[in-house]
Amino acid sequence: MWDALVASASVRKFFKGPVAPLVHEGRAMVEQGRLGCRWASLVRMSARRDAWPFLVRLGGAGAVDTASPMAWVRAGLPPEVAGCTRAGCCDPTALRAGWVTAADRAWPPDLRGVPLGPVAFAFEGSLGRLASTRVAIVGARACTETGRAAARALAHAVADAGGVVVSGLAWGIDAEAHRAAGGRTIAVLGQGLGAPMPAWQARLRDRVLEAGGLVVSEFDAHAPARPWTFPVRNRVLAALARAVVVVEAGARSGARITADLGLYMGREVLAVPGPPGGEASEGCRAMIEEGAIPAVSPAVVLAAAGLR
Repeated sequence: MWDALVASASVRKFFKGPVAPLVHEGRAMVEQGRLGCRWASLVRMSARRDAWPFLVRLGGAGAVDTASPMAWVRAGLPPEVAGCTRAGCCDPTALRAGWVTAADRAWPPDLRGVPLGPVAFAFEGSLGRLASTRVAIVGARACTETGRAAARALAHAVADAGGVVVSGLAWGIDAEAHRAAGGRTIAVLGQGLGAPMPAWQARLRDRVLEAGGLVVSEFDAHAPARPWTFPVRNRVLAALARAVVVVEAGARSGARITADLGLYMGREVLAVPGPPGGEASEGCRAMIEEGAIPAVSPAVVLAAAGLR
């Protein structure tokens, strides 16, 4: 299915050849320790294909650190890391500082077994935000004032109903949704937690964290943002959400990738219709014609997410 999504019109422009390796070597931040060879190999796999069937064959997420090298290979997992625990680079007592994995108690049940979904990510902030009902609010960077207002209204409604807003910490709709949600938000980065970012984005991340929100990333600490990292980021964003809402999107928009992935993952997909004929909402209207739920009010979004 990942190959089909990559080949689709809404995704194809982001992929110019093979996907680059997900985990980069380099000096990690002190607060973000090494993930470990086995989990790192699973994270790399999940960026390219569905890693969950391999975890099932292995015996579940809890078996990642303890499975024998033979069991690891029998499950179809990379043989070059089969014996890494025995080699001493995967000491269970020294792993996963600053990471949460599918084997941890904090991992939400609704993230287990999600097709193409993540198996681990680095984080900073409050992991408690994962325990709430999560709604993704995404859209265009070059958005209209109408779109900004819609994003704020939807984010306020989700937060007031006890939910958490998930978005990509991008300019435009994403930023409006994060700000309006206060601390009831999760930002999913398309780069490592320690990689440089624009000053406005760093300020927004600080605001999210100071308010009690959560920032997550599948990438190693200093992995920079690249064109291929954003579709990878979008699948994490979609997996985290019970419902994906696209506020504004042009005919060719990255927000539609998130919606496509959400649909495949079994999430509810909604789109704000926007004003008739408005170019900024052309992609949203196309999504509605293809079966997305028209997000004509916050009440519709809350109902789709099970928040009322």
